[in-house]
Amino acid sequence: MRKIFLKTKQIATVLFMMGVVAGCSNYLDVPVNGNLSEDDFYKTEADAQNGLTAAYDAYGNCYNAIWPSMYLVREIINDDVNAGGSDQNDQAGFQQIDDFKHDSQNDQVQPAWNNLWSALYRANKVINKTTPDSDVMKGIIAQAKVLRGFIYMDLVSLWGGVPLITNDVPAADYTKLVRASKAEVFALVEQTLTEAIADLPVKSAYSSGDKFRVSKGTAQALLGKAYLYDGKKQRSAYSIRDCYQLR
Repeated sequence: MRKIFLKTKQIATVLFMMGVVAGCSNYLDVPVNGNLSEDDFYKTEADAQNGLTAAYDAYGNCYNAIWPSMYLVREIINDDVNAGGSDQNDQAGFQQIDDFKHDSQNDQVQPAWNNLWSALYRANKVINKTTPDSDVMKGIIAQAKVLRGFIYMDLVSLWGGVPLITNDVPAADYTKLVRASKAEVFALVEQTLTEAIADLPVKSAYSSGDKFRVSKGTAQALLGKAYLYDGKKQRSAYSIRDCYQLR
């Protein structure tokens, strides 16, 4: 009788545990609320705005981070500022930039480079996934295009010719990307900004809560800068003139 009792107890324990596991499995195997596939996103104005905000956030991180920061990298590499600190080992990466002894592994240059590509990735998503079926959606795409212009202006002014990425690139194809020429990069910047200008409002048309957004004047000013860097001085002057005429 004792043996029969023990076996029965063991069987009951096993059955109980199986029930617990099955119950947990059913409890955990439920859809995750708010988990949208990329194909289902960017369909509404709210989704597109959220995607655009993410692009703004990524590009802002390029300049608003304490360090590493594109702002500091750009400033220290010219004559406006000098790297400082208690000694040569205080923020050594910046000191290397100041002395023109940095390379691709520099601990300030590499994150700045990575941040720009991250921002570009998000801007491209908005441009490619948002359908321009309303003025609001067209404006969202235009803002993302200006961000793309800013990013490529940073890239070409510091690194020269870089890979041109305007669509999704599978991870397996990253190593296949080749550098474009500086002329090709400037051509993309000028085309992108020209396309954006038509669908952007002037700054005064934005509400007080949206003054941070790029405007028609932003795009025209950046286009003028691109023309100037590209050696197209007359076009640069016209673009800057158009910018100053806006209110």
